[in-house]
Amino acid sequence: MREINTYARGKMLYLDIRQNGLRERLASGVKDSKEAREFFKKNTPLILQNRAYIKKLAKDFIDYENALYCEKLLREEKEHKAIFSEDLRGELEAFFNSFIVHKRGTQKSYKNLQKTIIDFFQSEKLRSVKDFEKRHIVKFILFCEGKNMRNSSIKLRFSFLKRFINYCVDEGLREAISIKMPRLKMDEAELERSQKEALDYAEISLFIKNAPSPLKEYLSIAFFTGARTGEILALKKGDIDFVKKEIHIRKTRISKKETNSPKNRFSYRTIDMLKVVENVMLKLVEGKKDDDFIFEKYSNLHTLFKELLIKLNAKPMRLYETRHTFASLMLSRGEDVEWVSRRMLGHANSAMTYAKYARLINKSVKERAKFINEEDF
Repeated sequence: MREINTYARGKMLYLDIRQNGLRERLASGVKDSKEAREFFKKNTPLILQNRAYIKKLAKDFIDYENALYCEKLLREEKEHKAIFSEDLRGELEAFFNSFIVHKRGTQKSYKNLQKTIIDFFQSEKLRSVKDFEKRHIVKFILFCEGKNMRNSSIKLRFSFLKRFINYCVDEGLREAISIKMPRLKMDEAELERSQKEALDYAEISLFIKNAPSPLKEYLSIAFFTGARTGEILALKKGDIDFVKKEIHIRKTRISKKETNSPKNRFSYRTIDMLKVVENVMLKLVEGKKDDDFIFEKYSNLHTLFKELLIKLNAKPMRLYETRHTFASLMLSRGEDVEWVSRRMLGHANSAMTYAKYARLINKSVKERAKFINEEDF
């Protein structure tokens, strides 16, 4: 009896060889796949003749597999070019390069927006910006909804598309077209997200008391400053003024040693350092120089936060939501809206704060117009 059976162990393919009443198992040297099994089965006579031939077959199969992969890539590229012209690529690249972008995070965000535009144009087989018509506006919205995007994400991508079209008009690449954002229907999930509950004072205390370092110190600062995650991690000892009880937000941290400018010009700000924050800061800056980060090690913050949520059986939330909790707590306790909005959060104006937190703003009833004397009328 002369035969070879194949089987997988882990991810690798093995050969079960039976010949002249003897049986042996040998490693093929390649990953298990349908193609690999067919390849070795096809070469059974050679393997039975000389076991050492297995090594050569393994090399031949890898070359064969690479050839198939390259052939697949060439075929996909050919199909890709058939529905997406180099003209449109050039138009998008020129538009993208028109932005003065220095931040890596912003560049990545713009690239994601650009990818949505590319995917949409491909799906509609539009070869140039000239082919975009008014009827495609609604189609673009439906395309985004089909990707299960939130309304906020759709609006962001629609704005990017509109800017792209207007740029092409200004550059003489197409005729002018009126582009208006259709009204989007807020679904239940979106409504629920917009009304998400923040942690209350007792829950904040519970989180901080049960958090291990450095999460404990981070949360103590985040919950009582409203600063963004990157802003807190970018703080250096020199940014903390213990005399004036202030913290200077000048940077945002994007890696272990690299910082960048904050989100926008309003994010450059000086915030008040509450006593609870000052107590933590005094410990964090001890023994550090002015140019040292107050958080030298922070890579496991998100992991520690997830573990804390599980430990406390708390609802899922992102580490960034400490900012939302700060605003909710302060406004519900009657703190001044301007102080919360512009000084602490760094909003351009308080209108944004009113729009998002109107239901939380303390509206205690006060007696108005005391100067009016009813007897005078």
